[in-house]
Amino acid sequence: MPPKSGTHKDANSAEVILTENEPRFFTGMFSKTTVNISTRAVATYFGAGNACMLALNKTAKNAFQFWGHNTTTLNNCNAVSDSLNSSSLSVGGNATLTAPCVIAAGGVVVSSTLNLTSCKSPIQQAHYTPDPYSSLAAPTIPKNCTNPPKSGNLSPGKYCGGLSIKDTRTLNPGVYIISGGTFDMNANANITGTGVMFYLTGGATIQFNGNAQFHLTAATTTTAGGTDAGILFFSDRSQSNINQTVNGTSNSVLTGALYFPTQALTINGDYSGANGCMQVVADTITYSGNATLTSSCPGTGLTGIPTSSGASLVE
Repeated sequence: MPPKSGTHKDANSAEVILTENEPRFFTGMFSKTTVNISTRAVATYFGAGNACMLALNKTAKNAFQFWGHNTTTLNNCNAVSDSLNSSSLSVGGNATLTAPCVIAAGGVVVSSTLNLTSCKSPIQQAHYTPDPYSSLAAPTIPKNCTNPPKSGNLSPGKYCGGLSIKDTRTLNPGVYIISGGTFDMNANANITGTGVMFYLTGGATIQFNGNAQFHLTAATTTTAGGTDAGILFFSDRSQSNINQTVNGTSNSVLTGALYFPTQALTINGDYSGANGCMQVVADTITYSGNATLTSSCPGTGLTGIPTSSGASLVE
């Protein structure tokens, strides 16, 4: 039955009260009547919504954390952590997060501001959310390296030892393999690319300077042997213990999925995708930016990340 007291007096919650009469022990010399012992528990059901940010690590402390002086809004999509740690997902350091729900396989720790628009409280000890891109195949890697031109447009290919951009460039559509080194955007860089995907392998890292401007958009459809719909960044699954960092300003746009399944991702900056269409899936996520994200992204190639439905013990 729905609870008659407490914080979850609604039709999605159930209350169980167990009562039992137990014999006395030490006080039995004064009275022969039994002692009434009662315990109460409340569980609430949560339906399967969509996530737009998902940390995949199963054990890490603070696998997903919103930190800093940022204000982040998630519209119609949740923040989810698969870690079983008691501090699986945390909101602190003067951060403000507004979202329908935050969901964790472990615990949620809030020391700053968390505004929930659909859930009454964070959902903890939830079923984990599967990696939505686990079946995504790595692109074919060319044998030969591509040398970037000193000026003009860049073309898809394998860029060995990293790729450094210091000026204004347009990227032609296709897959850019960054093999080793750093994909670096200098403070004076201004790059634009539509229908592009970046695959990081050979220990490659990304380092986008906070003053650089980038307008990058993933492909909207999947092409044979080419780009995957909605995927903007994709890191080699065989390579872990790599920390990736993306800095940026409100003038920058990353439309598509940032997929780093075995790597830590730190996002600093006040940017997202066009109309909020940026999706983040990584081993661990540290987010400190002022941005709005959404799961309603028709025409971008992005699909929602279904979160698992289930029940959680709340009282």
